[in-house]
Amino acid sequence: RAYQTAVAPADMNCDGNIDGLDVQAYLLAVLDPVQFEVDFPDCNVNNGDLNTDGHVDSGDNAAFAQCLVNGGCP
Repeated sequence: RAYQTAVAPADMNCDGNIDGLDVQAYLLAVLDPVQFEVDFPDCNVNNGDLNTDGHVDSGDNAAFAQCLVNGGCP
């Protein structure tokens, strides 16, 4: 397993930006976290845990959408 970076909320592809390029990676993290780790080995899946409940799931959708609209998270 690759080293995962520190948590950067909503930056699901770990490019330093919160934008439309994060959507596919976020959906992958929600639907198939194992494949997320394969496709983004240096990116922390917990970037998608925006409600901080310890899980990346549909409960994070609204906060992820807000971060996208704002270009970052509060």
